[in-house]
Amino acid sequence: PKSGVGGSNLKNLKNIETAIRERKIDLISADVFDTLVLRTTRPEQLRFWQMAGVVRSLLPEGVASTVSQEDIFSARILATRAAYRCSRRIGGCDETTIEEIHRLQLSALGLQQALAEVFLESEIACEIEDLAPNRCITRLLKHAQSEGIRIVYTSDMYLSEAIIDRLLRVVGADLPFDGRYSSA
Repeated sequence: PKSGVGGSNLKNLKNIETAIRERKIDLISADVFDTLVLRTTRPEQLRFWQMAGVVRSLLPEGVASTVSQEDIFSARILATRAAYRCSRRIGGCDETTIEEIHRLQLSALGLQQALAEVFLESEIACEIEDLAPNRCITRLLKHAQSEGIRIVYTSDMYLSEAIIDRLLRVVGADLPFDGRYSSA
């Protein structure tokens, strides 16, 4: 995963540190993905392809022989698009959940919904492999909390707060957040 803070980002961090020191703020909201945690530069399509391979390897033998990695991958792409197109609108934005994506994916593959846990755990494992804590941000947020500033996280991804908490804990970017907000 990428790491470090460059140019304008370093200046922004210094501005936040100054605001903390001067008590000009009482709440910091940080986005989870690409702020609290950083992803590798691997494209989403490639992540979905690799995830499809993991899913297939974990399917029961009789089921795995009926679907290919390509089938799982294609169904994921289509299910994600369909889930967003058919989702509820919140504040003018389409929002969905990983559970809905997997439900549609399983349906497209003709597989039983009981396999949703295999899909979910594969997704989480692949996410963990792709993520690293943004140590600069977590250090800053810990310092802010020690100064009495509340810290919340936000995410516009399809993962629930419980799954995001799990990812943050496993990759070492968990903090005692004062609030959690996920559009899922």
